[in-house]
Amino acid sequence: MQAATVKTKTCSYCGAAIKYRMVPANRGQYWLICPVCQKPLESFSDSQRYEVLEYVHGGQTVTLIPINLTKTYTTSSFRYYFYLTLAADPAHVEVIKDPNTGEILERISGARALGYRETRLRVGPGIIKALKGLGYAYDSSILPTYVPGRFNWLRVKTAPFSWDLKGEGRLMEIPISVTPILRIPVGWWWFRKNFGFHICRIGFDVIWRRGMPVVCNVHPWELSQLPKRHRMPIHVKFNCGAASEAQIRMLIAHGKRAGARFLRMIDLAESISVDIEGSDFIDPF
Repeated sequence: MQAATVKTKTCSYCGAAIKYRMVPANRGQYWLICPVCQKPLESFSDSQRYEVLEYVHGGQTVTLIPINLTKTYTTSSFRYYFYLTLAADPAHVEVIKDPNTGEILERISGARALGYRETRLRVGPGIIKALKGLGYAYDSSILPTYVPGRFNWLRVKTAPFSWDLKGEGRLMEIPISVTPILRIPVGWWWFRKNFGFHICRIGFDVIWRRGMPVVCNVHPWELSQLPKRHRMPIHVKFNCGAASEAQIRMLIAHGKRAGARFLRMIDLAESISVDIEGSDFIDPF
């Protein structure tokens, strides 16, 4: 196998020195995202994508992926690009099962990873089993609604539930919030950013009246004003920066007025584990 060329680029925003390589991928437009400031640095349109190996910032070197050029896979936790292969890819599952994955996360963050969310929510049964084997407490990769061309989770409960692992124990799933019955994805970053504060506020109230937690995901790059020179879909760039920050602030303020408690995901998982202990296993796959 021909070795991929390792390249280095300096982030023009934060000064981080990023070491990366190009690896095969489905044809599309891929972005090199700075792992420190999350700003897009350059794009490439072809059947290759960027894979960040390590970076140097503030005098510290952080290795994201062991530099072994005979391997062509990477863990989703460090995928700094917008288009990627399906989570059902066996190589992808093998990397998640690798204990080094958790060690890398712990070294960077200073805390052990207890929960997981799959990139683009492309979770599969192999990933769920791998997470259980690594001792994760919960997964939060399910958006229990139908998104054309992406996934159909209409059969899945909107409240937290247990995965059916066929005799291998159970793993808690904490879905991203959708409204009951109509399943409007008010907790999904894309829906919030493009449809605004008011419909999400109404959806949050409906979910709280059912006694369920609201799980709303936010990406750091949503709060940045993305450079105009980078070509991105309008629906991705829309309302980034100050507009997204204002949305989040208004939703937080609304939650406080409604008497909501703000918890870490692991605290939420621990608080509801007793409630679902006797529930039926779910196997939506």
